[in-house]
Amino acid sequence: MENRKIKVKSLISVTAWVVALGMFIAYLFLKRQWMLFTIDFAILLSCLLGISDPEEDRRSKNVYWILLITRVMDITIRCV
Repeated sequence: MENRKIKVKSLISVTAWVVALGMFIAYLFLKRQWMLFTIDFAILLSCLLGISDPEEDRRSKNVYWILLITRVMDITIRCV
């Protein structure tokens, strides 16, 4: 059961990264503001899943924390 949870988290994380990449490519061509928020939230989701994954090592979790903090700052700045 635990192994299945890890696979589901990995699948959701990969899906979030693919959505973020696809939205970034679409943003380059269309220049819509809502796309930036979608990209940020997809990255936030994958960072949260990476941080909560017990299989990740300390370096990977540090990278996820840095990405998480920068994305939260970016969303906050854009909303203000």
